[in-house]
Amino acid sequence: MFRRSNIAVQQLGPIMERPKPKLVINNNARFSEYCKLATELGLRSAAIIRAEILQVMADNAIQGYDPEEVYQYLKKKANEHGQIWIWRPLRERDRVEWNIAGRDGNGSYWSGSPVYRPYDRAVPFEVLRNAKVIQDRVPDALFWVSDYAVPNPDPFIAATALDVGQIIFGVWDEPGFFQNR
Repeated sequence: MFRRSNIAVQQLGPIMERPKPKLVINNNARFSEYCKLATELGLRSAAIIRAEILQVMADNAIQGYDPEEVYQYLKKKANEHGQIWIWRPLRERDRVEWNIAGRDGNGSYWSGSPVYRPYDRAVPFEVLRNAKVIQDRVPDALFWVSDYAVPNPDPFIAATALDVGQIIFGVWDEPGFFQNR
């Protein structure tokens, strides 16, 4: 227990720090040759799209985040407010007609629900620039932002596509990121 004045405060568990970014490294020298061959064969699989996104991140020093660390961090932050966290499309174009159940409701996306409308807050310039870099080289990429129903969540952004999973490449502080620049 920690004491401040006459009020007893009990720590409920370790304070979870926000996940740290890591550089994405792709050492596959034959990747472009592979993509060219796959394109010639008409192959456009989730594995290729995922590899392309990771290659763009590596080529442009865009750092990534471990999805499990992000999941646990957001789950803890949302649970502190009696909420779950969800993925919301960044833009209308990022809406899809498929669903992700998530775990315990956390990390879910349901195409038919109005809760999963496009993200409606400002996004930092650097995050938008990185999304544009990815989109320019991987037009199939969709962008989702984590959200939960509290006034100032710390959103993460991910690139994704059907069967690709979320490749998380950015995070920012809500709402004061403009004040930090």
